[in-house]
Amino acid sequence: NLGNNSNRSGIFIQSGADNAAGTNSVIDIYDGDATLQGQVTFTSGTVTYGAFTANHDVSVPDAYNAGGYPYGTLMCITSVGIRDNMQRAITYTAEACKAGDAKKILGAYAGKYHDRPNLHQVYILGDGHIKVNGEGGNISIGDAIALSSTEGIGMKATTSGMSIGIAQDNISFAAPDE
Repeated sequence: NLGNNSNRSGIFIQSGADNAAGTNSVIDIYDGDATLQGQVTFTSGTVTYGAFTANHDVSVPDAYNAGGYPYGTLMCITSVGIRDNMQRAITYTAEACKAGDAKKILGAYAGKYHDRPNLHQVYILGDGHIKVNGEGGNISIGDAIALSSTEGIGMKATTSGMSIGIAQDNISFAAPDE
């Protein structure tokens, strides 16, 4: 749909029940051995992406580019830019959060794109995981997770303020640095 105009449509998918009743599968996503990985569905006007995780692409310091960070490391923004003078094409540079960086947390490290130079994923919403320690005590389902004093690691929040997630599992620690 060329035309150099924002009124040109992209992909058009028509599927499911005429009245949108029930759970209608629009896209099923499978891996190499045909194991279902996720779906795009709709029901009565609501579109669902499951399991859903949003990410931002980031560049990291050269020392971490090749191997990345451990999955779940809390990442903080070190700089923000605009790509190609496009107002909404934000670029981020990020590194493992350090104590005092709580206001700069972007999300949790997820992985590196192997086909793009210095481009990594940081999960910001959804089904990601955060590395934690026992600095704030044992963690219970529903506890807020905040940045600990250990680089890139979260903990049970002990004060109100900036948090990065909500615990979905109970975790007991034998020692605070565990």
